Amino acid sequence: MEDTTTAAELTGAPLGPPAHTQVETFSASFAPDTWDDGDSTVDCVFYSGAIVPRVDFWTGEPYDLVLSLDPGAIRMDRLNSGAPVVDNHNTFGSIRDQLGVVKPGTARVEKGKAVATLQFSQRDELAPLRADIKAGIVRNVSVGARIVTKNETTPKGQDRKQFTAIDWEPYEISLTMVPADAGAVLMSAAAAGPQNEVVEATAFAAAATRATSPKEQKAMENATITAGASARSEESAAVVQAVALPAVDEQKLRDEAVQAERLRVAKIREMTLPFQTQLGERFSFELIDSGASSENAGIRILERLAALGRAEPPTDPNQPGNATVTRDAADTMRESMAAYLLYRDNPSSVKLEEGKGREYVGMRLSELARECLEVKGVRTRGMNPDRIALSALTTTDFPAILANVANKTLREGYLAAPRTFTQFCRQVSAVDFKPVNRVQMSDLQALQPLNETGEYHRDG
Repeated sequence: MEDTTTAAELTGAPLGPPAHTQVETFSASFAPDTWDDGDSTVDCVFYSGAIVPRVDFWTGEPYDLVLSLDPGAIRMDRLNSGAPVVDNHNTFGSIRDQLGVVKPGTARVEKGKAVATLQFSQRDELAPLRADIKAGIVRNVSVGARIVTKNETTPKGQDRKQFTAIDWEPYEISLTMVPADAGAVLMSAAAAGPQNEVVEATAFAAAATRATSPKEQKAMENATITAGASARSEESAAVVQAVALPAVDEQKLRDEAVQAERLRVAKIREMTLPFQTQLGERFSFELIDSGASSENAGIRILERLAALGRAEPPTDPNQPGNATVTRDAADTMRESMAAYLLYRDNPSSVKLEEGKGREYVGMRLSELARECLEVKGVRTRGMNPDRIALSALTTTDFPAILANVANKTLREGYLAAPRTFTQFCRQVSAVDFKPVNRVQMSDLQALQPLNETGEYHRDG
């Protein structure tokens, strides 16, 4: 459930930074006996008042969270206005991920449980899902909610802190596989009592097998199966009650939950790090806050990358086969940086145009090199200037930018130089590209005969 508490007190201090958003999920179950084929509706318990262990996102401190079902504690407006029913809290994907809605006006608190009626879409691709819900194969749901206010309600003498949300707002209900709210059971419209007792005994026995030996687990499984097969008979009920269940180490289970949550957060951060430039830093927090598993997070990352890749400008449907030529962002960056460097070298003769170099005005060469690395997806935080320069000159377009500026500067200097050679050279035309030699007779006087031992004379 989403926690946007800004004044939740933990011994007088907030539980984590006030601006942090924490999503918690409390799972519940369908009531398959209430399925209506005509309207594709089914009743569910989306919260039964269970105490669920949680871990603080910032400090890693474990605590217990309870949602109050007192009058006025739940803001039902969004559910009763037709909140979405989605798959595993996937509110970041396509609209096709919406499976249905909460039937308006059906969300309420009844007999100490929060219940609602879900109405599913009649789309053909959801026919197998509707059949599984009717058969009772898909039965677990989970609610996402925003916690407005929560108070510490730790029982006296208990070391582990406990908080109760006294003002919270559910905003979506999801289909899920693994429930966290073990106290939420099937709500049958046709029968009550014995069926619920068998479900509770089975769920409790399954949880207790974590601390038993293989031999004890086999015996408990056989007893549970026998009870489930004849749940309506007094004899089988006695068998279920006669099963001796060993004590469950609650602290051990809580420690395991804390460790699992830390591993989940670390895995999601590791998966999103290579794509942080495309997805943005906030996307990893959204995945963590939604309670997504590492497998589901990987699917969402691929879906988001695919959606970004499909983002194309619209074309005229009446002219199929239109091709749209777009400009590469790297080309734009290189041209803009080169324009700025030319302007910085000679601002009197070079003018910057809007969108071509103005965004880099005032930046040093080291900052331009850092910008090139960031565009390539290289994290430069903590890198010294020498390392930034070396990396930019070997892995980015920075050398090409400098070479482009040097070539333009050299050419402009050549054009600005005076043409002095025209004073002693003349222009001629050549018939081809072969080297051309010219021989010209000078105005030197005729040479005089000179013996081997003679002397050169210079005329005055």
